[in-house]
Amino acid sequence: MSTNAVLGTVVDLLSSRLPAYIESVLNPLLGGVEWPVLLTELDRAKGKIPKTYSATDLQAQLRVMTERLGPFQYPFSDPTRQILTLASELRVTRNRWAHNESSDWFDVFRAADTAFRLFSFIDDSSGRDRAEEIRGRALLELTSALTLPGSEESVRRDAERDAESPDDADPTIVPADSMTHRTNSDTPLLGNDRLPFEPWTVTVIGDRSVLDALPKKWAKERVRALIAEIVDAEGPILDDRLATLVLRSFGMERTAPARKKKIIYQASVSGFHIDKAKFLWPSDIDPENWSEFRPNDGTVDRPFTEISPREVGNAAIEVAAQNGRIARSEFDAQVLATFGRRRRSKAFLKHLEAGYDLAGTSGRLAFDSEVAWNPAGRSGQG
Repeated sequence: MSTNAVLGTVVDLLSSRLPAYIESVLNPLLGGVEWPVLLTELDRAKGKIPKTYSATDLQAQLRVMTERLGPFQYPFSDPTRQILTLASELRVTRNRWAHNESSDWFDVFRAADTAFRLFSFIDDSSGRDRAEEIRGRALLELTSALTLPGSEESVRRDAERDAESPDDADPTIVPADSMTHRTNSDTPLLGNDRLPFEPWTVTVIGDRSVLDALPKKWAKERVRALIAEIVDAEGPILDDRLATLVLRSFGMERTAPARKKKIIYQASVSGFHIDKAKFLWPSDIDPENWSEFRPNDGTVDRPFTEISPREVGNAAIEVAAQNGRIARSEFDAQVLATFGRRRRSKAFLKHLEAGYDLAGTSGRLAFDSEVAWNPAGRSGQG
């Protein structure tokens, strides 16, 4: 069997064993509603084109295990966040396998080992034993000449050490309650709480040798698979932030301009829409018609200037709609607070203006001297 075929056995094992566990966690919360409906509602809440999901699809299973499920938060999270970390790594593996990208026996070993540890955490002995068999076979296939990447723990520690805090983190700044609720009711399971911004969980999937090998085909495939996961999780996302997260996923420091340039190039040729502000958008979001925004407090790792101007503009529309005519200084303060910020620095004001300009083109935001308002009244955002 090829290594991709063996990876397929890991995928099949996971997709066949995880449904029972997922149902045991979610059934008590959903009152008889099938859990894939949650993912459809998440699409709507994020302003994406809603899809229908299958309970037997590993992609859907791993997504529901790793994403914030509205009022249910993270029902699969354990105190050490190991389940979230392992499932996030398997999302990348499944994505690569589904696109028939090249693999080797170390990829099989890592996937089987991750599955083994996940089954161990959820007390599935049958799944654990089968994953251990596949892991053992992969280990035998590895040649003595193969140099394994640095240990996962050492790489993970390096990534955590290099992670930087937000540009002006202030845990006291939180969005107004009125900015954390949506006005529609087409997500009955999730309710009307607006989905906050959730930073992508850095998942260390290898070492810098992968980035060193760019633009070789196998390295491009691995990097692009990771890019797809990050854009889907955080998009719209600034190209530089995307490159930083990719670097950290290969255990590298935050500042590496030459490597960032290579990663951004791989992102640019991966089929994602990149707007004039250099933000990448998931394929199931229409940037021109997206009316959502994702509030966050001052502790969240997302510098204000790394928030899409369209997202800032969408929040500005909502602030104006809620307040009628409002003084510009108070208007700026409410928009900034929606994203956990207070300072009206030169850079922040410039970024606000970029968002306001986009919002103004929709006819739902206007300024008169030092006053802001929404000519359309209520925004009607989803």
